[in-house]
Amino acid sequence: MTTVHVTSTYNVEASINAYFKTAFTAMTRPSFLPTLPYFAENTPEVKANFPAFSFVHLPAGSLDNYQGRNAEVNTKAMRDLGILDLSVWVIRTAVNWNAQLRFMQSMIETAYMDSRGGVIIKDYTTTPSSPVASNFRATFNGLDIVGVSPDANPDVERRRILVKYQWDMRSTN
Repeated sequence: MTTVHVTSTYNVEASINAYFKTAFTAMTRPSFLPTLPYFAENTPEVKANFPAFSFVHLPAGSLDNYQGRNAEVNTKAMRDLGILDLSVWVIRTAVNWNAQLRFMQSMIETAYMDSRGGVIIKDYTTTPSSPVASNFRATFNGLDIVGVSPDANPDVERRRILVKYQWDMRSTN
């Protein structure tokens, strides 16, 4: 029988989200950003208080890096690719909205740099409240800041940052 491995997409996405949230929480914030921004996960629309971060994972494909997909004895694997759309949302009616937007972008860039190229995959399926670290890692492959069309609400400003990542998805049989 085939078993879903700790390197499942669910665990990878949860580990990446947790990494960024923990990194943002640990950062010192300036006076124009006195509280930690709201986190909206897996939703392309932020229906929350501003400022906010939104996390949306986009599958980007798979590669057959292993001959016959055999990674180890009784373990199949392939390289999975993903993109994290990590957006910053601010409200233009805030006095320091532009500073908030730029500082929150810097928070993402700093967390990305501090990651040392990736994150340890944790097992959120077995123990969601206190996930255990695995021996596997998801590596980051780039960070792009991309333009977005203006929001339908003229008071809302968004900065879209794409974090490319990859990992070896495994299954044991």
